[in-house]
Amino acid sequence: MKGAQRGLNHRLTINATATQLEGRLAAVNPVRDVLATVLSRLGVTEPDLGDVLLVAYELVANAARHSPPGRHHVSLHLSPDGDRIVVTVHDLSRVMPRLSADALGNDDVESGRGLLVVAALSVNWGAVVTSGGKKVWAELALGKAVRVSPPSRAAERARIISETVRVSRLCAVPRWHATG
Repeated sequence: MKGAQRGLNHRLTINATATQLEGRLAAVNPVRDVLATVLSRLGVTEPDLGDVLLVAYELVANAARHSPPGRHHVSLHLSPDGDRIVVTVHDLSRVMPRLSADALGNDDVESGRGLLVVAALSVNWGAVVTSGGKKVWAELALGKAVRVSPPSRAAERARIISETVRVSRLCAVPRWHATG
């Protein structure tokens, strides 16, 4: 999506560190409520709200189900013109998602339909391997564009400082020096 660095962003971390699958899936349930609040504040209304929540839930549930226990990062990015939203989920697995041919048109299959839902509701979706696993994203067109307010100067300064601190912490790795 062009202009991916502009627009509004919201990030959420899900603590899906339980060793048992049921525990990891339980960490997914609160995602719907948190994202519903964020999307409502942005002005996203039905039926777009339900579609975005369903896609986000499916992507997060897939991450919890198919990734090793850990923290999953979810982000929402609203395009600068407010007519598109991208849901991205980062997880710890490098196994790429694929549409299940078994699930297509088969009501008896118990799993595999989540990505079919994502593909049906999204303009585009995909996955890319990252240094720590992968990110899976879905871009949805909003039927009614929402107004994107530019961040205040204070919020923009806070974002820049936050990014700088995060980068400097990553770079502040002690270097080994030979003594002589």
